[in-house]
Amino acid sequence: TDSATIRRAEQQVLMSRYYEEARRFGALVTRKSRELETPIYIVTGGGPGVMEAGNRGAYETGGKSIGLNIVLPHEQHPNAYITPELCFRFHYFAMRKFHFLMRSVALVAFPGGYGTLDELFEVLCLIQTGKCRPRPILMFGREFWTKLINFDHLVDTGMISPEDLDLFRFVETADEALREVISAVLRTGKKGKVAISMEVSRNGENGLEISCSVSATAPRLSFGKSFYFSNEQGDLTRD
Repeated sequence: TDSATIRRAEQQVLMSRYYEEARRFGALVTRKSRELETPIYIVTGGGPGVMEAGNRGAYETGGKSIGLNIVLPHEQHPNAYITPELCFRFHYFAMRKFHFLMRSVALVAFPGGYGTLDELFEVLCLIQTGKCRPRPILMFGREFWTKLINFDHLVDTGMISPEDLDLFRFVETADEALREVISAVLRTGKKGKVAISMEVSRNGENGLEISCSVSATAPRLSFGKSFYFSNEQGDLTRD
């Protein structure tokens, strides 16, 4: 109906603010990197929507950024703001997520759908079970997340422990998220480079890219030529 179409359009306008916040976040991170002994780079999923926003923020401030794209049958082409020599394409989601996560020092989850929830809960589960080192998990937009997921119900029914709520916190602005990420980077005390990775989700009904999850990564490798993953089955190729 026309009224339903109008409601969906209004909701999309409201959600579009996350693109601008992610763009600003990318710019803030890139600027801050110039002040740090350990540089910070944006590395996104390489696609459109909020992933594009992260690369765009870095690009507009004169910085480099990385895109770890995914080969899909009919979508997900690299966006125009990735530094060309730092654009890579994966064939498998699992390998792509592995490389995002194994170097991460933080995760920032913007409102999203199945893909975002997959990323978010995998990291929560790995930290909860001690399978990976702890890192800040920042959920962008308290209103969205608390409406989507009743975390208190999970505690009340014994599905998670009360202390599991301490695994994440909510943030509302790019500035707040940046403070948390920089604090995490400084706490690690590691040399090398750091990157922030963004994943996008889609609205299954109309195909609009509306949101993403974002993770900050601290690789043990330097970036540039050495930031090149591959295996015998070609899970990652240069674009």
